[in-house]
Amino acid sequence: MRTQEKTFLIAIIVLAISAGIYFFVYPSWMGGSESLDANITSTGDEQDISEEEEYIGPRVQPLVLADQTIEFPHTDDNEGETLIIKSDRKLYYSDSYRSDVYISITNTSNIDQSTALLFYFPGNQKAEPATLELYKNGLPAQAGKWEFVTFYKNNIKINQGLLDIAIKKRESIPDGTIPKAGAQISVSAGQTIYLKTIITYEPNTEGEFWIEALGDSGSYGLLDPYYGLFYVRAGGSGSKLIKIRGGVVF
Repeated sequence: MRTQEKTFLIAIIVLAISAGIYFFVYPSWMGGSESLDANITSTGDEQDISEEEEYIGPRVQPLVLADQTIEFPHTDDNEGETLIIKSDRKLYYSDSYRSDVYISITNTSNIDQSTALLFYFPGNQKAEPATLELYKNGLPAQAGKWEFVTFYKNNIKINQGLLDIAIKKRESIPDGTIPKAGAQISVSAGQTIYLKTIITYEPNTEGEFWIEALGDSGSYGLLDPYYGLFYVRAGGSGSKLIKIRGGVVF
């Protein structure tokens, strides 16, 4: 085969391979190709993907731990709410299908609230929260610590009479989404508390979970993050990650 023909054939093969990679990473038929800047901050079976999310809602004091500082950039429409729930991420994913979820709850009212905290997940999936911990501030010059909170997972009921005012403020939660755990938390007037839970979910599943706060003095709050993300790396070192949920690149 002549040199010019060989060169032309090699160029055609390279173009075909490049086109194949492009359509694998940015499939146009999936309805979009917007990528998010992200970094893998840990190695091993579980990869913690930190996203550069836009900070939404009221500012919350970061939670400063011995080994990391947790920001709370994510919330949603807080209209009519005085128990403002924020999370460290909007989307949770791990190769181990087990994610740490950090939550802040701010009581913007001038009344202390004894709060029923409920966690809703799709009833047709094996997705649920495990333990729940509350961060307790330490004394001066001492670090705070996490303390386990009693977490109810069976026969979850709330006091309809005591929480009547807050219940009337309830927003709609999709049919088929059920409370899979609950706890009672006190949030003082004008104060923020910090919680940590672990959610687990099955491989190849994704969904939305809901965190609801019902105060005994009428305060209310609701937040709905997501779990179960899939991702592919586009390119080499220092590249962006394309996050995929529900078959759509976004």
